[in-house]
Amino acid sequence: MWLRRYALGIADSGRMMRESINDWTLPPSADDQIRFLHEIQDAKWLKLLEAGREVRDSRVEGMAAVALHEERLSSLWSQRSIATKAARQLNAPSQLDDYNAIRDSMKAALSEAELSAEDIEAALDLLDELTPADASRTLDEALKQLTEEIQSAATEQARSAMAATLAIAVARFNIAVESPKSLATSPDAYAETVLSDLDERERKLWQALRAEDRFLTWGIARDLREVAGRRLLVGAVPHAAQLARQRTDAPDDGELGEQALLIGSVIRRLLRALALGLSLESACRWPTDAPSFRFWSQLATRASRSGSAWRWPFRTTPANILSTATRSEGRPRTVEGRVASISIRHRARKAISLVTIERDGAQIDAVIGYIKADSGGLVPGSWCRVAGVWRNESTDAGGPALELQRMALRDLARDGWHEAITVGLTSVYNPISHGLAAEWSWEPGTNGAGNQLRYGTW
Repeated sequence: MWLRRYALGIADSGRMMRESINDWTLPPSADDQIRFLHEIQDAKWLKLLEAGREVRDSRVEGMAAVALHEERLSSLWSQRSIATKAARQLNAPSQLDDYNAIRDSMKAALSEAELSAEDIEAALDLLDELTPADASRTLDEALKQLTEEIQSAATEQARSAMAATLAIAVARFNIAVESPKSLATSPDAYAETVLSDLDERERKLWQALRAEDRFLTWGIARDLREVAGRRLLVGAVPHAAQLARQRTDAPDDGELGEQALLIGSVIRRLLRALALGLSLESACRWPTDAPSFRFWSQLATRASRSGSAWRWPFRTTPANILSTATRSEGRPRTVEGRVASISIRHRARKAISLVTIERDGAQIDAVIGYIKADSGGLVPGSWCRVAGVWRNESTDAGGPALELQRMALRDLARDGWHEAITVGLTSVYNPISHGLAAEWSWEPGTNGAGNQLRYGTW
């Protein structure tokens, strides 16, 4: 009975999913990106805001439709172990008393299908050897295929939802730069409060996932999504806009630059937290042995600590590097400053980004190959923090430069939960594209914070 119920459930779920495919497979995120791109290029921030809200609302409907199928398939995963045990207790077809009559009936039916005698005998030979365990495995494969389809749809919906949220944030940021409002808290105090709260919530998620407590995980993830979405638009974006406005008159002010950098990092953390909440809410609709939940529980289990495993190298200034160039050769360094310019070169089809960083009147170049540095929002005027290895003769730069490094996120994810989160969200949202060891402030305009949408690097 259990095996039959399991089989009928899979067949029924597959039929319903494919009949409603247009309900939950909505236009892909690439289509949304094109729509946002036009508004950003034309600096139509109100239209970008409207487009972002429309796409977000559409994705909310899409995710709700996907959730219904997730819950239906989840019940089948719960039945799976029972059906498998039941299969072990059933007789194989060849052991049935009336098997010969069944075999003759199938042979006659296959003959009417105009199959060759050789093919008919081959099919009946398979039936002779069929066991209930074989049937159970076949059903498992069908369930896993349906699960992959619905998880793919859930990921696409979440990625599109993140694009819409980013579009709304970019639009409100640019609107706020043009119409600034006074804020009650300082950027430093605001950032400290938000980051501390995010650390605590993500630590609790790490613990709940390691314990495979999906109900607790779901509750924390839901709250995280709601809090992150609210703080992004009500607090972080207004602070970023205020700092962008202040830095217009004082672009080289180190204190303002560092505050803008900090708020830029807060925005990326909030966006990542929102994406994490969406993804875990979806994963928690499945039982603990289903692939979606197991993926996250394994990530959390492998991460040995709840925080970050990344450590910035020795921090210095452009002036200090230039004055100690010989001693700095081949050593990892972290540099902060204003991006004076960015140029993209191509050498043998290899894109090379040359970023000139300035602080207190001194400049150095930072270089990285195969990446367009501005694609994530690192643009002229940004206040940035970058890490790399200093070379007095850099091949890519054609002279002295800091060769920027990428974070080995998958290696770091074995130690740090923060990096594990970033790895787990790769298909939904990337706070820093290409794993670049860099952070930067949000900048207004058509070449700024919206670049992640323009280049599809979110």
